Amino acid sequence: MRSATTPPAAHLRLLVAGSSISSLGSGVASLAFSYISYKISGSLAIAVVVLALQSLPSAFLIKPAAHLASRYDLRLVVAGAEAAKCVIYVAVGVLVLMGYLSLGLLMVTALVSGSVSALNYPAWNKLLVRVAPQGQLDRLDASLSSWGAVAGILGVLIGGQMLDGLGAASLFFVNAISYLFPLLAVLRQPAMPPEPLPPGTKPESFASDARLLFTVATLRRVVILAILLELVAWPILKLLPRVAEDVDPTSQTFSLLLGAFYLGNSGVSIFLARGKKHYGYQAIMLASLVVLAIALVAMWMSGLLPGGVGHVIVLMLIIAPIGLALSLVVTVISASIQLGAPDSKEIRVFAVYSAAVTLVAPIGGLAITGLVGVLDIWVVVAVEAIGVLALVAYVGWSSLGKDLRTFAEKDRDGLMLRRHSRHPVVNSLERGVAHRSEAALRDLDHRAPEAPEGPGSIERPTGA
Repeated sequence: MRSATTPPAAHLRLLVAGSSISSLGSGVASLAFSYISYKISGSLAIAVVVLALQSLPSAFLIKPAAHLASRYDLRLVVAGAEAAKCVIYVAVGVLVLMGYLSLGLLMVTALVSGSVSALNYPAWNKLLVRVAPQGQLDRLDASLSSWGAVAGILGVLIGGQMLDGLGAASLFFVNAISYLFPLLAVLRQPAMPPEPLPPGTKPESFASDARLLFTVATLRRVVILAILLELVAWPILKLLPRVAEDVDPTSQTFSLLLGAFYLGNSGVSIFLARGKKHYGYQAIMLASLVVLAIALVAMWMSGLLPGGVGHVIVLMLIIAPIGLALSLVVTVISASIQLGAPDSKEIRVFAVYSAAVTLVAPIGGLAITGLVGVLDIWVVVAVEAIGVLALVAYVGWSSLGKDLRTFAEKDRDGLMLRRHSRHPVVNSLERGVAHRSEAALRDLDHRAPEAPEGPGSIERPTGA
C-alpha cells in the first residue's frame, strides 16, 4: 500500500537524479572554496576559514531550520532553498566574470550558501521520509548516497579541468545550474503540508541533550574520540591544496587528490556489507585507524619523491585508503552515538553531537595549517600520523574499547553500521554540513516498520 503522499516510482527516480546532479555541481564548486581561496591568499589557514564559514551555520541554525520544516509545505521550503542557492551562485559567477573575485566574495558566498543549506536540511530529510515508499526509506537513502558519491567524484575531477580551461566563473555557473534539477524534482512530488505537533507538546532544551553527551560515560568517551579525530586526522584534507602545489602546481592535481579521497570514501558501504557480521565495532575502529596511520606515514615518505605525474599517482593510491579509513571511523562513531543515546533522545542527541563536531573542526584545521608556517608540509603529515597512532592506543587500551564492544552487542546484525555506511561524507572539505544520520531521516516515519531486505519488497526507486 502506498501512503497518500508517496509519489510514483518515476518521481522518485527524478528526485534521485536531481540530487545527484546537485552533488556534481557541489563537487565542481568545492574547488572554488578550497583551492581558489588558497591560491588567492597563499595561506591554508585562510582556506580553512572560508570552508568553516560554509559549515558553521549548521551549528547555529538548528531551531529556525526545524521551525521551517514543521510550519510550511516541505516542497516549498526545499524548492525555495534550491532556488536561493541558484540565484546566489549566478550572482557570484557574474561578479567573478566582471573581475571581482576576492577572498571577501568567497567568504560571503560561503556564509550565505551555508546558511541556506542549514535552513534547508531538516526539511529535506523530512521530505525523504514522506516520499519514500512504505518501509523503503533505507533504500531511497542508499540510492541518493550512492549516486551522489559517484556524481561528487565526477564533479571534483571536472572542476579541475574547468578551472584551468574556462576560469573560476564557470565553477559558480555550473553549480548554479545544478540546483535547478533538484528544484524541479521536488516540485513534482505531492503536496506536503506541515504535520501538527501533538497537543501539549513542549519544545525540549538542547542544553539538556548536550549534557547527556558528557554526563553519560559511554557517550562521553565516544565524543572525546570524535573531537580528537577532528583535531588530528581530518585536517589532512585541509593540507591537500599545499600538497598539490608542492607536487604539481595545477588545479587538476588538486582535483585528482580530492577525487581519490572521495573514491575511498565511497567504498565504505561495500566494506561494511561484507564485514559487518564478522567484525565488531572495536575491530573496525582499530583496523581503520591503523590503516589511516600507515597511509599517513606513506604519504610523509612520498615527500622524498620528485614532483610530477608519478608522485601524483602515488599520492592518489595513498589518499584513497585515507578516505576509506576516515569514513569507517566516522561511521562507527555515529552509530555508537545513536546506540548509546536514550531512545527518546536519539535524534536530538545526534543533532547536538553534529553541531559540536562542526564547531571543533575549524580548530583542528587552523592548528594543523598553522604548523605549515613553521614546518615542512611533509613533516606536518608525519605529525598527523603520530596523532593517529595515539588514537589507536586510546581505542585499544582505554574503556572506550569496552564501550565499542557493548555497542556492537546491541547491533548484532550490523544494521546501524549499514545505515551509516550509506551516508558518505559528501563534500568532505565542508565537514559540518555532511553529518547525516538515519535517525534524522526516521524522525517523522511513523507509518510502519521497515520491510526486510530482499526480493518481494516494493520496487526500488532507482537501480542502485
